[in-house]
Amino acid sequence: MLVSPAIRGVPVTRSTVFRRRLAASTLAVALAGGVLVAGTPAQADDPSSGISGEVTELSFVAPGGPVAGVPVSVFAPVGESFVQVSGAVDVTDENGAYEITGLGAGTYRVCFGVTGQIVALKYVSQCFRNGYGVELGDDVEVHGGVTSDIDAALVPAFTDVALPEAASELEPVGGHPFWLEITTLAVFGITTGYDEADGSLTFRPSQPVLREQMAAFLYRMARIDNEGLEPEVDIPAESPFTDVAPTHVFYREILWLEQSGITTGYDEPGGTRTFRPAQPVLREQMAAFLYRYDGTDFVDEDGPEFIDVTAQNNVFFDEIEWMELEEITTGYDEGNGTRTYRPSQPVLREQMAAFIFRFQNLEGDEM
Repeated sequence: MLVSPAIRGVPVTRSTVFRRRLAASTLAVALAGGVLVAGTPAQADDPSSGISGEVTELSFVAPGGPVAGVPVSVFAPVGESFVQVSGAVDVTDENGAYEITGLGAGTYRVCFGVTGQIVALKYVSQCFRNGYGVELGDDVEVHGGVTSDIDAALVPAFTDVALPEAASELEPVGGHPFWLEITTLAVFGITTGYDEADGSLTFRPSQPVLREQMAAFLYRMARIDNEGLEPEVDIPAESPFTDVAPTHVFYREILWLEQSGITTGYDEPGGTRTFRPAQPVLREQMAAFLYRYDGTDFVDEDGPEFIDVTAQNNVFFDEIEWMELEEITTGYDEGNGTRTYRPSQPVLREQMAAFIFRFQNLEGDEM
């Protein structure tokens, strides 16, 4: 099952490779619970001792590459607070490496970037080990010489997906309502976002999901469920869809979707089929895609949960009812005791993240 990428460990999918479970709230607290405490800077005083380490990007689908340009700072405990040690700073080089010397023997905290901010254009700042703020970090002991392996693996961040401002009772407060879901998909490589001209990443949460993108999302999800191996795809001599050329950027993914029985495409006059890759995925279609991916044979027997979806008016009635039963969707509360699903509306990218996140946690702990 897919679980959230707590800044504190290696979560996983339903595959056997990823069986270590972390609660979704762990990431929320780690990223949203800490605050830096201002105070009079402590002084670095021993040129022969210090810390060193490497900063990489956190990824559960490939080894994380080095992250350059991350400011690293050291904090010392003063009473119940932590204050920055004056002069004890460095910036990671092209290999993600840093070294800070001039520290006396003692206990410290180490932070990478500034709490609550994006660092190096596309990552979430954090403190060693995996805390959002200095108060949530782990102690680092310096006993003379250089203490090595004070490393960090930074969670990806999107400039258009606001981070939580705080946490309350293990739940994020403020920020984007689907921040946790979007961040989780990014760590698992289900979404890569958009590379912007300034080097940052955006997710474009309010844009609709295109059918070609949905093929890519589900293909990547299958790769995780397949213990990191690429799903098997037969590459035919000719595309089964007249509007998807072999040169299409998601050709393999669309073929896999068709060969897995998740999509049939559209029957056109003359016996041909189209996939319509640039069309938005509708909410009813999203239900069908996830239903088929899951392989369930659920058939509804107790009537509609949504006033705008019935067995008579929607071919995907069972699929949508299954989504509601499994708590993948809650629909829209109309304020009068009824709910709608709005099946013909396009699925937004932020909604897609929520759907996939909930789907992959069907077998997991209560969220």
